[in-house]
Amino acid sequence: MPLWFMRHGETTYNRLGLCNDDPQRDVPLTETGIQQAKQAAEQLRHKPLRRILTSELPRTRQTA
Repeated sequence: MPLWFMRHGETTYNRLGLCNDDPQRDVPLTETGIQQAKQAAEQLRHKPLRRILTSELPRTRQTA
């Protein structure tokens, strides 16, 4: 079974050079991050994905 790993799309904190590991703090994707997620979806569109795993962080779920 092939595994695919990817990072979340760009966030507002990424632009500021900051990090966030608190799932309670909403750090949304930027418009660039949303476009990155859409591009990843397009590239994976024909892959037979059985499961998507994310962390609790909103940015990872938004990307997924």
